[in-house]
Amino acid sequence: MSYLSEQKKQIKIQESINQVEDELVSAIQAALDNKKSYGDLEESQFRNLLRVADTTESTEVIKNFLRYQVGRDKKWGRGENSLAAKIVQDIDSKIKELANKIALEAQIDDFNPIWLELTRRYLEYGARYLQLINSSHLIQIEESISRLSSQEQLWLVERIIHNLTLSALKNTSNLRLDSVEQQLVNMANDPTIQAELIAINQEFAATEMDGLVEQ
Repeated sequence: MSYLSEQKKQIKIQESINQVEDELVSAIQAALDNKKSYGDLEESQFRNLLRVADTTESTEVIKNFLRYQVGRDKKWGRGENSLAAKIVQDIDSKIKELANKIALEAQIDDFNPIWLELTRRYLEYGARYLQLINSSHLIQIEESISRLSSQEQLWLVERIIHNLTLSALKNTSNLRLDSVEQQLVNMANDPTIQAELIAINQEFAATEMDGLVEQ
């Protein structure tokens, strides 16, 4: 086969891959929209899966990584109804069928490189969509907090700091209480934090004055 013929074949393959991108996007979005199938999955964890896909030439490695994640963490879901199981199913069925079809149309025997490329794109779209889902969730939380009064927001901040401190104490067996207190002292003496506190106090004061004027 001539170099020119091979180039034309590769161009045809890429065009065919681009034509099925909508199907890949729809498939991974449908999987991620089923929020009952997985837990508190973070973008960084999905990016780890994407890095595995980018550094291997085998779809089996990708699937084994997913199965391993299911065994060690609930964030990918549990059992045959988990997000991980759905992704493996998509790789073995829909994505594999698309790769085989493209290979037949291009008249090549080995469809595995196409299968891997489609899988990588499928996972890349998944990482982007998960980021969008998580960002939307945070925006909703922020909007809910903005509807609270200044006093309620301040109380919420204090509760968050309190819970984070307790969590740090529970998760760090060698952490001494005096070191935590010292960290809090250092935070209180930090000029940046002091400036933020001053700005917050000024905002609260302005809010209180507005309330007095309205009365």
